[in-house]
Amino acid sequence: MAGSLPSAAVLASSISTVRLTSPNAKLALIEDTASSILSIDLSQDWLNSTVVLQSTDKPPEAPQLSLSSLWWDERDKLFYSGVTGRTSFFDSPEPPPLSLWSFEPDGTGSGTWAEVIPAGDAAWENLTRTTDGYQASNGNTAFVLGGLTSSRTSPETEELSEEILQPGLLQFDMRTRRFTNSSATDFNANGTGAQGHMHFVPSFGPNGLFLVLGGENSSDYKYSFDNISVYDAATKQWYNQTATGNVPRGRREFCVAGVNSTEGTYEM
Repeated sequence: MAGSLPSAAVLASSISTVRLTSPNAKLALIEDTASSILSIDLSQDWLNSTVVLQSTDKPPEAPQLSLSSLWWDERDKLFYSGVTGRTSFFDSPEPPPLSLWSFEPDGTGSGTWAEVIPAGDAAWENLTRTTDGYQASNGNTAFVLGGLTSSRTSPETEELSEEILQPGLLQFDMRTRRFTNSSATDFNANGTGAQGHMHFVPSFGPNGLFLVLGGENSSDYKYSFDNISVYDAATKQWYNQTATGNVPRGRREFCVAGVNSTEGTYEM
């Protein structure tokens, strides 16, 4: 059925890590500088030597970005992309201007790209593309916490000679398709961070909670896992949760996956 989630993993050829998996774990996407989306049918067993890939071309006007945003819209059954990311280190293309695109899976491993908010729209007047921010979505709203700007993130920052940490919490409302930017000083004093993960846990609280994990605030300081920052999007409140047990060391550029257990816990 058009618009429904396919029993396939859809991904772009990538040097990056998985950025988003759909809530029913049947669809996984990776966004990088590939010019096509590749899909793997997860309803069938396969080996590296037997896997069959299906390819769907991306429109040439769509941003070709590494580490790009991928946000799942639970109601409309589509993904949003293009807001965050950077051009590849393996070539030197000019960074594209901000624009928002959607990808709607068609149930067969392919789908349709569409431009949602074009470059030059008034929606981008007070926004700057970042990369390596903490980002996650709950099916209705997407968030990007912190991140970096560099010569590879946007035309406006193309003259930068180094990466700059950016403060704030960017929110995208999928119902209104509007962006808002707010302070993140309750996360830390500067409201900055990069190269960690934000992860949505739907079973925590009445509306779910966002966990902010790892990453760094400078090249010399990595956030510890001893204390987990928690964001409640419904109340717009930040909390801190002390971790116990065998706590992982601080790290950056890692992967996160999670699932509800049968014991009433959430395993990550």
